[in-house]
Amino acid sequence: MELLDRYLRSLQFWLPGEQRHDIIAELSEDIRSEVEEKQAAMGRELTVDEMRALLRRRGSPLRVAESYFPQRYLIGPRLFATYWMLLRSLVLYFLFPWAIFWLCFTAAVPSYYAHSPALQLLRTLAPLWTLGLYTIVGLTVGFAIVERVEAAGQNGSAWEPGRCRVVRDPNRVPRSSSIAEVVWNGFLLLWWANALRMPASPDLRITSSATIAQYFYWPVLLLLVAMVIVAAANLIWPLWTRRRAALRLAVDLAGLVMVLAMMVMWAQGGLFVELDGAKISAEALAKALQWIGVSCVIVLLLMGVSFAARAFQDFRRTLGKQPSLNRAVKLLVGE
Repeated sequence: MELLDRYLRSLQFWLPGEQRHDIIAELSEDIRSEVEEKQAAMGRELTVDEMRALLRRRGSPLRVAESYFPQRYLIGPRLFATYWMLLRSLVLYFLFPWAIFWLCFTAAVPSYYAHSPALQLLRTLAPLWTLGLYTIVGLTVGFAIVERVEAAGQNGSAWEPGRCRVVRDPNRVPRSSSIAEVVWNGFLLLWWANALRMPASPDLRITSSATIAQYFYWPVLLLLVAMVIVAAANLIWPLWTRRRAALRLAVDLAGLVMVLAMMVMWAQGGLFVELDGAKISAEALAKALQWIGVSCVIVLLLMGVSFAARAFQDFRRTLGKQPSLNRAVKLLVGE
């Protein structure tokens, strides 16, 4: 019954959490009853090949699990976790900071929208909505295509029960996750290189501060390039090695140092951006800069926690140990 046990454990992985145990108990009883009936009729135990044939008729664990979901998903359970992680990252690391900046302008700089409040506010948000919409639609369409291609490939080839993978190797990197990381870090790279515009207004000009431009521009640029390279390497060779884990550990530590250095710079009175507006008072600009500084520090704290969690996982891999399976750690790392 080892093959049956592996089949059920693999099936359990894909089932909806709240019904998992009940469904497995029901299926287990049903399949075991069928096995016992066949064995009684044949007067002997089923061979491995006969058990394979029986399970093959049941279908692959993924296909059986899909029948228990309330509806057919555009993106199935195999890819949805990566898709959802990428959308959360988009909101957390890009849309959220942009929204904070916008709130700073509207709250602290009334002249930013004084001429035509409603229209001006909508215009300042146009890049945010446009980029966010394009990104979400692009991600959804891309993952839906991958889902359909994988489904077609599985339907076109015979599924074998011996292929069940009971527990995913924690050192194996899903290619969908690597693609998402390459795209996302490349997106940040373009944003840092100013290829993607921030909200703008004729009455207000936003530029990186002299400190950021002089001391942080190239280090952060190189850090983002390194992150893209590591993600691309994981895409080509989707299994963590100690050497590659050590490489990303160095990248994680560099990112953590960069975050801490920026926070120290801000604590000592440094600025992340500079504002220039001929029609805006110096007091309003100072207030806006204060709010922007606080919002940047919040984002840096989130990034620092993420870098620290990744460094912890990569340090364990570098030592040849299994990474932590703690849900909070995996969520922070994006695994």
